[in-house]
Amino acid sequence: MWLHRVLAAAAVAVTIAVVTAGPQRMPGNTAALLALLNGIPEHGNTLGQPTAPVTVTEYGDLTCPIGRAFARGSEAQLISDAVASGRAKLVYRGFETTSATANAGEYAASQIAARAAGLQDRAWYYILLFYDRQRAETTRYVSDGFMRGIAAQVPGLDLAKWRAARRDAALAAAVIADGRAANAAGVTGTPAIFVSGRRGTLQFSNPNTAVPTLRQLRSLITRVS
Repeated sequence: MWLHRVLAAAAVAVTIAVVTAGPQRMPGNTAALLALLNGIPEHGNTLGQPTAPVTVTEYGDLTCPIGRAFARGSEAQLISDAVASGRAKLVYRGFETTSATANAGEYAASQIAARAAGLQDRAWYYILLFYDRQRAETTRYVSDGFMRGIAAQVPGLDLAKWRAARRDAALAAAVIADGRAANAAGVTGTPAIFVSGRRGTLQFSNPNTAVPTLRQLRSLITRVS
């Protein structure tokens, strides 16, 4: 299982390195990406063992191309590494950035859709699939049909329950709470990465890149452990 995840993460990273044509769908790589989640527990918007000593929180906007690069690169590697081993768990929270360009009216709906999948412990499948199907941020494409299409691809998701959950006021409130928490933490862009452990919380910050490497993530995990 461990070797399978390592190979899947490598396939994701190789595709990131060689594909530069933009945010089109890459079906073969999608399978490799989703395979990373096999056997890893999910609960709500959290991926990983509940008892993991370190929490890595991503504030993201599902239409953000930098978030997509992170999901398909070092975040995928983190899943196969620290998350799969139980050293860390991964939490997704929303913060609107690129959605405001062309899809502002659907930002909340897209986040609620992910959280609705989380009620069936499938949020991370939905999140990774959304990133995979992402289009140019200047294109208005996030619609009810688009989100339903993603949900239909989530393994094991009960679509009737998912559709009903999208009307849950508690999920809408959680999305609002995410934005407030991000603002309170000083988040200005996505993805914003925070790593928390017994020694405190650190935010990834580098003037040269918005996306941490696996090595940088490991370093933050070690520092807070």
